[in-house]
Amino acid sequence: MEILILFLYIDFVIVLGIIIKPSFYVNLIVFTYCCFTTFNILKTCNLSNKQINIKYFITLMFTLIYSIFCTYCYVRFHKLYHKYIKQTKKLGDKFYFLLFILLVIPCMYFINIKLQEYYFDCGDHHVIINTLSNIGFNIIDKILVTLKIIK
Repeated sequence: MEILILFLYIDFVIVLGIIIKPSFYVNLIVFTYCCFTTFNILKTCNLSNKQINIKYFITLMFTLIYSIFCTYCYVRFHKLYHKYIKQTKKLGDKFYFLLFILLVIPCMYFINIKLQEYYFDCGDHHVIINTLSNIGFNIIDKILVTLKIIK
């Protein structure tokens, strides 16, 4: 069930990345969303419980670096899609590439989540239980409302 929810979540984010054109405000929203969710996922893990300051410093650094990377990937994917994939004449090539993207990126995200759970000493299904079910979908809804206001 966890992998299905992650697939749906990441595929939804990919579709948003195709539809919504990057701008300063959209990039700021993506960065803020990534920071907020990543920090909330990691702060409840057991990384360095003996020294709480080290735990929050490592969590904050990882969150910032990961959020910058996610925002960069969003911008690059949008530009690559509209420059190369959308321009592809052969429907079969476009279909196979999009199918590849919609299958591989969620698998990479799933592996990333499992590595974070292992490294930061989180429980199994930590992301689904603590974030996506409680925080993530509410934030996505707020982002969509905000994007409608900005446009």
